[in-house]
Amino acid sequence: MSKADALTTELLPCPFCGAQPTVDCGLSDAPFPDGQEFISCPTVRLGVFDQGCGASAVGAAAWNNRATTTAAAYVAGLEVELAWYGEQARLCRLIHSEGDAGRHALSNDGGKRALAVLKGGA
Repeated sequence: MSKADALTTELLPCPFCGAQPTVDCGLSDAPFPDGQEFISCPTVRLGVFDQGCGASAVGAAAWNNRATTTAAAYVAGLEVELAWYGEQARLCRLIHSEGDAGRHALSNDGGKRALAVLKGGA
């Protein structure tokens, strides 16, 4: 039986791709410390660490909290920034100086807002 099968708390799917998470316990050749549990998405490669391999309920709770709140916050951030870009594009279509505000805002932004939210920093 794998570590994931031994969990008493059901793990929610990845909030970004819907894949079932995997549970690994740190080994000397793993990219995380010995004896530390790592619950992660095998597709997106994001996850949470637990205090130790015996505390799987704590890790499962952390993963499940992340799975419900992170996706909602991420989508909300994307919606805010997409609305901003949409408004600037609308302003750009205005004739002559009326569209200058939108053109200048997009030029000054250079995609920084989009990159920030895509990296999770919005």
